Order: sequence, then C-alpha cells, then structure tokens
Amino acid sequence: MLRSAITLLFAVVCVGLVSAAVAPMRRPRQFRMTIYSEPNHQGQVQYIKATNGAMTPCWNLTNTDVGSYEMNDPFVNVTFYQSVNCNGTVIATYPHHEKGETTQNRVMIEAASVSVVKVD
Repeated sequence: MLRSAITLLFAVVCVGLVSAAVAPMRRPRQFRMTIYSEPNHQGQVQYIKATNGAMTPCWNLTNTDVGSYEMNDPFVNVTFYQSVNCNGTVIATYPHHEKGETTQNRVMIEAASVSVVKVD
C-alpha cells in the first residue's frame, strides 16, 4: 500500500514537471523593459513600459550609455538608435530568443532611443 502510494505520488510529480517544462511561453499583458548603464544589470537604471499596445513603440533614453537590459517579453526584437525618436542610424538590433531569454548582460553601446517590434 505504501509502495503504491509512493509510486503514484512520484508519477504525479513527474507529470507536473514535464507539463511545466513544455508549457508554451505567453506574451505578457504589458511590455516592460529595464535598461542599465553598465553591464550585468548595474549602474543607472531606466524603466520602460508600453501602455498603448503599439506594435513598434519607441522610447528616448535618459542615459545614452547602454550596458545591459532585461525585459519581460521574449517575443520582441530590440533596436537601439543613434538619434532620438528612433530615427537615424541603427546602433544595434537584438532579435527575439526562441529559448525565452529576455536579458542581455553585456551590450556596451551608446544610444539615444530604443524601439521594440513584436514577433509572432
């Protein structure tokens, strides 16, 4: 009896772990991004969030030094621009990650604005 109860408990735990591991990633209700002036999420911080649900929102940066960033949506491409209002030369583009990664620990660029494009 005890052995069958342990076996059943083990099976339930395994099914729960497998279903959690293969659960599809979902897009968050509100996009949020944190940009740091230094690598490894250090230095001055700027918080960004999309409130209007735009497909390609753009934000001007208060600090032009971008050392790292993190966001809550793996389904976006991130592009940094040399000029404000996402105009001018593109400094760097970071494509979305199929593995669900939402952070870049070492960017080390100077940018005046950033945009994100939703990827379906």
